[in-house]
Amino acid sequence: MPDADCIATGIAGVFALFQWLMPMTGWICVHTIVQYFRSFEKWIPWIALIIGAVTFGICFAGLIIGKKFGMKLAGRASVFGGIILIGIGLEIFLKGVVL
Repeated sequence: MPDADCIATGIAGVFALFQWLMPMTGWICVHTIVQYFRSFEKWIPWIALIIGAVTFGICFAGLIIGKKFGMKLAGRASVFGGIILIGIGLEIFLKGVVL
């Protein structure tokens, strides 16, 4: 049976390998597809602005709706959330079984 130092070295090595592998994979992917980005790189700030505006709108609406209905549904919110999660799980399960 290996000693604790050997196990710790192996675990640390696996973590280090993946921490090295993830940015290297990203770097390779970016350098591989950079020519595709050149065709629309001038639009990236506008796309980011649209994404930011949509995110702001959805978050703001969620806060307003949450404030309005939060107190009314406070007792049933966890049940309602559980029903939603069960529905999502069933949808994923049924798509996996049917497809």
